[in-house]
Amino acid sequence: MCGIAGYFAFNTTRPTVEELSLLWQLLEARGQSAHGAAWLTTAGLDVYKAPGPISRGLDAIPWSCIQAAPSVLLHTRAATKGTPSDNRNNHPLHTTDVAIIHNGVILNDEHVCDTAGWIRQAEVDSEAILAAFAVESESSPKALKWLGQHARGSWAVGVLMAKARTLTITRNAGAPCYIVEDPTRELFWFASTADILGQLQLQWHGLRLKPRPLPTYMAYVAHPEGQVTTHNIMPEKSKLLTVPTTSTPAWTVRRTPGHTKVTTTPYSHEGPGRRTTLSIACARCNGTTYHAVVYPDHHAVCSWCLERIFIPKEDSP
Repeated sequence: MCGIAGYFAFNTTRPTVEELSLLWQLLEARGQSAHGAAWLTTAGLDVYKAPGPISRGLDAIPWSCIQAAPSVLLHTRAATKGTPSDNRNNHPLHTTDVAIIHNGVILNDEHVCDTAGWIRQAEVDSEAILAAFAVESESSPKALKWLGQHARGSWAVGVLMAKARTLTITRNAGAPCYIVEDPTRELFWFASTADILGQLQLQWHGLRLKPRPLPTYMAYVAHPEGQVTTHNIMPEKSKLLTVPTTSTPAWTVRRTPGHTKVTTTPYSHEGPGRRTTLSIACARCNGTTYHAVVYPDHHAVCSWCLERIFIPKEDSP
């Protein structure tokens, strides 16, 4: 178990050093073997990492450089394969254009590296993720899709690409990752758990912002142009999540065609509304919603990314 976190800034606003320090130190409970960070610079990428828990290395961290960066990856390592005393095994792992952090374990890292033609620089199994970018160097979703096709194990991954100036995060079913947007400062955050992000106490117009789980097998890519794009990197997995077609009369939602209402039952646990089993390919995350809550103002909520999906009044259940 390792800890991962980071952010992407869509404008010149940056998190405070206090926020970054808190976020990084909260990750220590998930790994004390080593700690590290990667960040975008005007020249490309910069990386800092060291063996040992972050609580013992706070004074050596280049906080001013990290805090000024438009995007940052943070990591705390719980070592499995590869000794932390060899800093090449610690995260972030990187080339001149790519830096990655990883929570989980790649069980067949030797096979992945051999298939990619990657010459190993370290012992750590996470190097298999870096090898995927040797195969697909221009696109992080394509590299992560290649990884999913060849690797066995668990992963939640953060990726910085210097040339594209992007942050990418993804996970499979074996590792957690949560995201939250801060619309006031135009910051996109992620971390291993909702509790870690919750400690930042992010607010918008006095409302506490709630972290949500990153959908599995989806890659979220934050771009400097001010958008986050989503990419289904394992469509064969997504097919397993669809609700079977039934003879129940269909209804449509305004967002995308082809959504089908399967059942509707009273629901009051989360307030007024009805819990509805839906087959929804959400336009934001492409996740399939099973149990959405349909509210009186005619919207449903995607259970993957919590996106509001508006329903025409005449079609509302």
